[in-house]
Amino acid sequence: MAITSIMRDKIGIDKSLGTLTLSDTENANSIIKKGIRFINRNVNKRKTPVSNKEVQDILGYLFQVNARDVELHLGAEDVVSEDIYSFMKRFSDSQEEERKRYGELRKQFTYLANDMAKNHELSKDEIKKRTIWSQFTSTYREGKEMFVTVLITPPNALESSRNGAVFSYRGIEGLTFQISLDRLISFWVLVDTLREVGVIGDSETGDKFVLEFIHNGLPQVASLQKKHWGYRPVFDEFRGKNDYGNEVSVFTGLAPKAMREEYFKERKKADELVVKGFKRAYRTELNIKAMDDYAKGLGKSVATAFETKKNIPPKIQEAMAKSKFLGKGFKFVELDEDTDLEKYAIVEEYFLQVEDALPKVPIQSLRFRKLGKHRVGGLSVSGLFSPYFQSIAIDLRMFGSFVHEYAHAIDYLLTKGEIQSMSYEFTDILNMYEEGLSRKIHNISYYLTPTEVFARGYEVAFRAKYEELDTGLVPEVEAMRGDTAYKPFYQNEELYKAVIEFMGKYIN
Repeated sequence: MAITSIMRDKIGIDKSLGTLTLSDTENANSIIKKGIRFINRNVNKRKTPVSNKEVQDILGYLFQVNARDVELHLGAEDVVSEDIYSFMKRFSDSQEEERKRYGELRKQFTYLANDMAKNHELSKDEIKKRTIWSQFTSTYREGKEMFVTVLITPPNALESSRNGAVFSYRGIEGLTFQISLDRLISFWVLVDTLREVGVIGDSETGDKFVLEFIHNGLPQVASLQKKHWGYRPVFDEFRGKNDYGNEVSVFTGLAPKAMREEYFKERKKADELVVKGFKRAYRTELNIKAMDDYAKGLGKSVATAFETKKNIPPKIQEAMAKSKFLGKGFKFVELDEDTDLEKYAIVEEYFLQVEDALPKVPIQSLRFRKLGKHRVGGLSVSGLFSPYFQSIAIDLRMFGSFVHEYAHAIDYLLTKGEIQSMSYEFTDILNMYEEGLSRKIHNISYYLTPTEVFARGYEVAFRAKYEELDTGLVPEVEAMRGDTAYKPFYQNEELYKAVIEFMGKYIN
């Protein structure tokens, strides 16, 4: 799947290079690794230069420090020079222990300089001039203060076999962490995307697991994997005493069974959330296209349904002026010139039964008219909602779609500038709905339009709360259970619970 919105919004390119292929058996670790490779293929196509804030944000996240405390410097001549003392100035030269630490760091920086110099595309001096570096203290690993030196090399400045991978050196002083700029920015795009789709920020414990998955996705050199760089963040909640009274963590293998079970339970929840996050990002692509097609289908072909007719008889005009719909979210009500007023009065009473259950939305007009000639998605309709006119049209001969059309109004008009069915939370429902929808259904793309799934889901949730309500404005439960378009909600218990929970805030 080509997640174009990530490429467009996060990197600033219009078309992605390559695709991201995911199987049903993927877990968080494998998805993140694939996602990073996919993003990395596109980073070099971005038109805007990398900002310091991007670099600071991702380093702050990876090492769990305040991004504002990450000072960036360009030009690493001092870092790899022999005069390491003047560069560091962290300890007194008179202290023997600190001299040992300086010596250790000098070895690390010398090793780093030699490593970068193996590349023949750039000279050693040029690489040093273009290298970004930063130093800060982190308590990310083992809960202890660790002095971190980060060197960010230019893209392709490393050995080809390394392919921009992380190189880390564990010394007495702390950690020296080296990665190419394009790889680092790929992680920033990933983290920003996961934060936007609700994966990061879901819960404190969940966030720690996601951070662990992301560290697992760092493109490490195989020979140093897990040797120098600590993957696992400190989980205070998974630390305690064993049967012998000894302090243990869940990672030691000596942890109590209950602690290990709780750890893997929370880990599984975080894993599933990452998988959902990528599906949410991809679903956005489908939603944008589906809603565009939906809007085109509601174009000129339905415009006449929202135009006030001329020569309406005085008797009908009087009924319109006294309509029980007025002042209850509807600003104008229109009736056909040959409206059956007795039948219309029944619909009014039905509305009064459900009025308190429906949230108030600013609907411009409600029009009752024959809609036989109007088609949406290739299907004849008994009701219409127009986002452009912000209005509902209902065929009085088949008024059971009233709540369905009202749900469209909730979707588009409840919150100004937002469409509820385009939210990332709703994409989880869309994905489950699509899995359960019959592939034999005619014009399946129409049925998968977010606003249509939203309206059907709303009807299902409405009936779940008001199953015994005697109203003709929404189908009975048995009728929906037998309808192909509604079956996914009733055949998947998880989806059924999810849509009822999601729609709860839209049903009084």
